[in-house]
Amino acid sequence: MNQPQAGPSRAVEGVGENFNAEQRCTIERASKVGAKPYDGSGDPEVALLWLDRISKIYRVMGCTDEQRVLFFSFLIEDRAKDWWEALERRHPRGVTWAHFQREFTNKFFPQSYNDARVEEFFRLEQKSMSVTDYEEKFSELVRLVPFIQEDEEQKCKRFMVGLNPRIKIHLSLAPQTHYGELVEAAMKVERNATAITQGRPDNKRSGPSSSQSGFSQTSQKKSKTKWIGGKGTYRGTAFSRGLVRSSAAPGGSRPTLPECSICKRRHLGECRVNTTACFHCGQEGHFIKECP
Repeated sequence: MNQPQAGPSRAVEGVGENFNAEQRCTIERASKVGAKPYDGSGDPEVALLWLDRISKIYRVMGCTDEQRVLFFSFLIEDRAKDWWEALERRHPRGVTWAHFQREFTNKFFPQSYNDARVEEFFRLEQKSMSVTDYEEKFSELVRLVPFIQEDEEQKCKRFMVGLNPRIKIHLSLAPQTHYGELVEAAMKVERNATAITQGRPDNKRSGPSSSQSGFSQTSQKKSKTKWIGGKGTYRGTAFSRGLVRSSAAPGGSRPTLPECSICKRRHLGECRVNTTACFHCGQEGHFIKECP
């Protein structure tokens, strides 16, 4: 009597019999923690992210290299499945985990694309980005450069190179060799700079604007204007006939005007106190409050 063959999940689980119940590797358990299929379409970056995520999941689960290859072959579908089947035909004795990684990367993350992204990494600068956005882009690209990614000191130096000078100058006073601490320090400098800028006493902000300031100065000059020689109100002319504006002279003294023999005030022109002429325009027939 023929025994039914075990499915992929049971076969893989059988390979891990020596694991305890919590560490046993199964496709079902991997799916529960985020392992998703890959169909071979989309941007090359998607393929690399997928490979990286799945590798981490099975590493945490404690899977053997043999189990990893079997799991990957189960999750690959559509266009990627066609590639996998062709790879199996070329290697009838089996595909090792190292071989799988190399072949997968060559197919779905070609060297030409990798080179372009590495070049982008070495040209990366913060410029108008926030420190948070710069760090996110930096982390996205640095994983393509293993000799920097795996060296904490080199990673810190490269991160510093791309920072804006206004932040870099503060961090250079106390160099960091731990990447996480360096990023946090950069964010702190940025926050402090923002707080200082927003809280800085600014004449243009605390007072009137340049146009408003000019308006204010003009208003102040008008408010200090003193008119003599009549009982009328200021009508906005430099000289209203018989009315003179008295203002401070450059030396601080006031100009001396002749004293009127009629009204005993100091003013120029004809005195209209004892006439029926308008104090403003000098014409007969109306008073200053009726002057047009």
